[in-house]
Order: sequence, then structure tokens, then C-alpha cells
Amino acid sequence: MATLQKRIEDLARQIALDQITQDIEAENKFVKKDEIGIDDTVSRLLSLEEKVSRLISVAWVQEKVEPLSLKTVDQSNPNLDAYAVRLNDLEAKVSELIEKTWKQETF
Repeated sequence: MATLQKRIEDLARQIALDQITQDIEAENKFVKKDEIGIDDTVSRLLSLEEKVSRLISVAWVQEKVEPLSLKTVDQSNPNLDAYAVRLNDLEAKVSELIEKTWKQETF
């Protein structure tokens, strides 16, 4: 019996060692968020969305400006990632605001 118990313990140690080795290898394969600056990009994007949304609500416009959409996929260009889609929407909304903003005519 002692031999069987020893073999089971050895097998459990070997399995644990293999799992730890696999975890370390997997950890080294993937890039971490802070290494690619995702956090900064996301915070800048959210800040810009907040500012554009605020501008939509307070700007004096000649025509109604719809709120920002929440889409993250562009059907016309499926190669764009979610960040590029959001930035394109923000740029389009800013252009729309510029066009529709109330302009004072000169006398």
C-alpha cells in the first residue's frame, strides 16, 4: 500500500509541475494590456466620447444632431477593429456638429 500511495503522490506532483510549466509558457506567449497601452487608449477614447456627447447636448445647432451610436462593427469595412470604428464615428459626429452649428451671419 505504501508503494501505491507514493506512486500517487509522485504522479500528483508531476501533474502539478506540468501544469505550472504550461501556465508559465502561456504567460510568456501573450502580451499584457499594460505592455501595449490599451488602458491609455481606452481612457482617451472614453474621454473623447464623453466630450462629444456633452457637446451634442449643449451646442446651438440649426438642425437636430442625433446622439452617438454604440456600434463597434462597421459593416462596410469589417477589417476595422472596435477602436477604429468608434474613432471614425466620433470624427463623423464632430464633422456633423461643425456643419450644423448655428452660425452668425455677417451684416
